[in-house]
Amino acid sequence: MFALLVAAMWTAGCGPPGPRALLEGKHLLEEGKYPEAVEKLNSATELMAGNAQAWNYLGLACHLAGQPDAAAAAYQKALKLDHDLVVAHYNLGCLLLEQNQPDKLDAARNELTAFTLHEGNSPSGWVKLGTVELRQHDTASAEKCFWQALQLGSNNPEALNGLGLVELQLNRHRDAVACFENALAQQPNYAPALLNLAITQQGYQNERPSALQRYHEYLALTPKPANWGDVNAIARQLEQELNAAAHPVGELAAVPARTASNGGRPAPVTNSPRGGTAADYTRNVESDSDTAPSSPPESVQLHDEPTVRVAANSQPAPRAATTSTGTSTSDGSVIVSPPVDDAAPGDTPKPGFFQRINPFHREPTPVVTPTPQPETGPSDGNAGDASRTASASAPRVARYNYVSPAKPAEGNRTQAERYFAQAAEAQHERRLQDAVRLYRAATQADPSFFEAQSNLGLAAFDSGDMTQALLAYEIALAIKPDSFNARFNFALALIKAGYVIDAAQELEKLLAASPDETPQHLAMAHLTLANLYAEQFHRPAAARPHYAKVLELDPQNSQATVIRYWLRDHP
Repeated sequence: MFALLVAAMWTAGCGPPGPRALLEGKHLLEEGKYPEAVEKLNSATELMAGNAQAWNYLGLACHLAGQPDAAAAAYQKALKLDHDLVVAHYNLGCLLLEQNQPDKLDAARNELTAFTLHEGNSPSGWVKLGTVELRQHDTASAEKCFWQALQLGSNNPEALNGLGLVELQLNRHRDAVACFENALAQQPNYAPALLNLAITQQGYQNERPSALQRYHEYLALTPKPANWGDVNAIARQLEQELNAAAHPVGELAAVPARTASNGGRPAPVTNSPRGGTAADYTRNVESDSDTAPSSPPESVQLHDEPTVRVAANSQPAPRAATTSTGTSTSDGSVIVSPPVDDAAPGDTPKPGFFQRINPFHREPTPVVTPTPQPETGPSDGNAGDASRTASASAPRVARYNYVSPAKPAEGNRTQAERYFAQAAEAQHERRLQDAVRLYRAATQADPSFFEAQSNLGLAAFDSGDMTQALLAYEIALAIKPDSFNARFNFALALIKAGYVIDAAQELEKLLAASPDETPQHLAMAHLTLANLYAEQFHRPAAARPHYAKVLELDPQNSQATVIRYWLRDHP
């Protein structure tokens, strides 16, 4: 009725100047003339200072004109005047979400929660709320939101794309691919799902021909994506690699042989090395959401011990389904760049190469390190350097208090093996709490049971109990101090728990003590350590030799292209 009244007054040409300015501003907004709309709506709010709708429209105009501070102030003024103006909750939540600042995500979540409480049938509201929760690494809540959006509209490509990102966080790669493909079935030219699918196929599944086809489809979009040149460079590089594999030359004879357990594929490692924060991309209030998944784990199969892992974003996290014999089984998977959903350019530090090719990428909120990062990290010398750096930065960086347990005495191995078999089945079925409980029972029956201690670490890691995971790995290392797997996974757990200095020290120790380990596993350790130096400690000079070592040990590593770009950018 308000709109009809304003329209009638405008048509009659005798309406008050305030409603007339509001209607003119609304028309300018619809025409995309945002600066002019801001000017006209400023006049409207001066004339109708108590009108919440006028302030909301002013907020929207400032929002679209790239004036976030003014937009936030206008939205807040609208809500102060009318807290039940749900569209202002939505617009303010979207604005805060686009800014992607950790201290604003809680506020964005509150605003979007308020909107969905009033407008529970809005798919867009649920998608935006799910995006905030995904960015905060609350995957369970995000998954519910995206499913709610899909229940309201099963053909929603944005919700399907968001659900695909959830599946990646949960390490369900095939389900993630299915979600991205479903999004494209609904909207074949939906750029976020198209690029995410290409990245997932290249990284997680090592399906490079399929990934190349998706890159080409992305490059064929009209109008051209803003990152067309960078994506084209990656596509051409991938094409050259595939051609080289199909027509090998003499130089390829020097490539280390792949182990049978890996099916002839390169050993999985982490995503692209980055020396800085990825670019913040945003769009207007009508845009699709944007985020990045937290680091999904990588896997590589071994014969005698639980699986060694490296995860994306240099925040590695092991996942393993363990058989009753104690040998870990998992999907061999890799990642090139964390797939994310769509956004538009913003103003944050310069992104890394793979972040630059994906306009839908946004750097995730850090989850690995709860305390401020040191200005300097471990030097490229040895573990002693790591200790000295940690000591110098102690007030700012969390350090791990080692338990340093003695080697435990033997117990009832027969009883422990029964518990172990049940625990392995529970872990395979993803019943993590049961797996932790049963592995703990196995270790209580026989504390010297190395496989039970190590797998207890894996299960506790997956369930988020880092105290239990770290203790289990310490005990496993007390039993087998030279276990590459246990020490590597211990380092990964330290990274996730925020003890990055100690993690670097463990990796330095691991590399010094394991010269005879397989090239692929050594490459993973070097890459994990390089990512710590580059990302956590901001020491590209210290990271460079480790990245170079990855190429030396595994020239056809799935990350080789990205590493070469990083080395080129950090001479």
